[in-house]
Amino acid sequence: MKANELRIDNWIMQSGKLHRLHAVDIDYIYHGHIVVEPIPLTLELLEKIGFEKETKKCSIEGRDTFDIYTLGDFVYNTSHGHFWISGKYGFFVEPLYVHQLQNLYFALTGHELTIKQD
Repeated sequence: MKANELRIDNWIMQSGKLHRLHAVDIDYIYHGHIVVEPIPLTLELLEKIGFEKETKKCSIEGRDTFDIYTLGDFVYNTSHGHFWISGKYGFFVEPLYVHQLQNLYFALTGHELTIKQD
């Protein structure tokens, strides 16, 4: 993971624990003083971020239903593993990590995503 992928307030894994980045952290990462790992994006984390699960009826691909997760206009399709913005065309991305989704969401909405801690 490179420091230039990160922004202040991104969530990363440090020493096995979720950690929210501060400005000083990014400087230490950039200079190699801190090793961090990206957090894989899971359905459980989508829910902790605030996405809500919905089951949709469909006749595509021989199935009766499929699950999506929504947060406002952001939609995640579990059967295809990609996000799109509801009602918009050509927006299919597949972030693998929480910080990538945070950066995408911020770039498109100007708002931060947060993870609800237990």
